[in-house]
Amino acid sequence: MTANGDITFQNYVVAVLDILGQGQTLTKMQLIEEGVDDMGGFASILVGAHRRVDKLRCQIADLYTGLSSMRADLEKNASRSGRKAELEEITGESLRFTSFSDLVMVYSPLYSNRAGGNLEVIKRLVAALAVVQLTTLAQGVPVRGGVEVGWAGPLASGEIYGAATASAYHLESDCAKFPRIVVGGHLISFLDRLRDQLQAVGRFQTCDSFYEITKGLIGVDDNGVHFVDFLGAEAFKLFGPDDGNVERGLRFVETEHAKFFRKENDKFASRYAALCDYYRSHLRIWR
Repeated sequence: MTANGDITFQNYVVAVLDILGQGQTLTKMQLIEEGVDDMGGFASILVGAHRRVDKLRCQIADLYTGLSSMRADLEKNASRSGRKAELEEITGESLRFTSFSDLVMVYSPLYSNRAGGNLEVIKRLVAALAVVQLTTLAQGVPVRGGVEVGWAGPLASGEIYGAATASAYHLESDCAKFPRIVVGGHLISFLDRLRDQLQAVGRFQTCDSFYEITKGLIGVDDNGVHFVDFLGAEAFKLFGPDDGNVERGLRFVETEHAKFFRKENDKFASRYAALCDYYRSHLRIWR
């Protein structure tokens, strides 16, 4: 859809990720004082902060690309069942990135005439986010995020803006509360719509695993908030057995909870307590 003949709007899947504590790091030196010749302190902070953002971005891109290996099994099954022609529309889009301060935005366009391709893009992104959550917490780097589907359009800078970006940011900043990645309601309903579209034309059999994997990677908490269930049974099926990330992640989360508890910071202590409970309730799956 085109507005004013300038911007073409379409649906996107967008994830906004916040490396928690990064903003505090960047503001340790708020102003550059006149006459200061030694800029080593500023450079060290900036380089360290940028390195963490760049590492997160590269990790997501590598995981997303690596998950395309699942397509080999799909091709075999489609060939055996005489449905190989249906694979033409199931092609993985590459991810695009933009970052600002401690935020990383990951996004990919979705196309109205490629339901199977859209399903694969969302599956690979959600799976990549699950691995990122598992590994970053094990590394002591808490990441909070939101992922949503909605309309958006490209800006002159090459970035995008619209309902998808605003909603993903809202999920990250207002709904996630602690290190987890919240999944928006429009993404969930969009998945069901893609399933219905593929079933209506007899093509769901080719990529039903995309739908089942994605839905399996989405959990729901006691308050009805959907999130990337990075320690759930589907995550273990895809990425297990564990090489120690779960235990390391739990130790980090317990340490953070104890730190905020000692400081009598009830808000953050209670949020990390909830994350501790999530880890402990899923340990049986990974052990």
